[in-house]
Amino acid sequence: MPPIVYLAVDHRMIFQAGNINVFEIYQGGRIVLNELLSLIYRPEKGWDPVPYEHAYQYALASWDTFDASELDEIETIIGGFQGKHVLDLGAGSGQYSVEFARRGAMVTWYDISKTYKKIAENKAKEFNVLDRIHFAPLGYLDEAYRKLQTCYDLVFNHGCFCYSVSEKNFAKVIYDLVRQNGFGYIYTNNSKFRINETSKSFQLRTWLNEKMWLKVGHPHPPRGRVAKLILNYPVKRLWYNFQELDSDRIIFEK
Repeated sequence: MPPIVYLAVDHRMIFQAGNINVFEIYQGGRIVLNELLSLIYRPEKGWDPVPYEHAYQYALASWDTFDASELDEIETIIGGFQGKHVLDLGAGSGQYSVEFARRGAMVTWYDISKTYKKIAENKAKEFNVLDRIHFAPLGYLDEAYRKLQTCYDLVFNHGCFCYSVSEKNFAKVIYDLVRQNGFGYIYTNNSKFRINETSKSFQLRTWLNEKMWLKVGHPHPPRGRVAKLILNYPVKRLWYNFQELDSDRIIFEK
């Protein structure tokens, strides 16, 4: 696998903050780079990246179309959810957190959106599982290990891998959050997902991410990349579902 370098074809360094090199990338005259934005926009200061109306509409659709059978295969592989400690990483409106709790797991809900947190808390009350779900402080996905400082029997990341600041760093975060002999699950759309329906800007950012490992905004990762990133670390087993051309589904045992 080629080295991971966060560079644009034409760039100049603005400044270095800790171990983060911040480069100037122009899109419509604005500087756009995930690392820089994550330093500026902080959820603990009240910032929420998900507009209120969108959050409620998306949550309604997510709960209406929720198919709990997706968890059946995971439950079989890991030997059941009863008594397991599960991290729902990027938990959104909480449908998976609630289902894990209903199946006997002790769940940690983690996300960046205060609106989603409120929705998820209300759903946990509705299904009488509030005592089985811990709602962690809000934070970026990439910050989860630093904020939570614990490991889990299962780390579950569904549909939001693209919202990480850095794919490389986030893969390591997921791996580090899994306890020894525990499991990680990642489901993500890949760069083939509806790519012809997207804007030229999104297609360019997808190309930059795929060819140069430059992530600006939230492009989906190329097919197979997430599995390769996880395989940089010691795993006992890894299951990779190739059935869907526009998405990647991975389960690994640490």
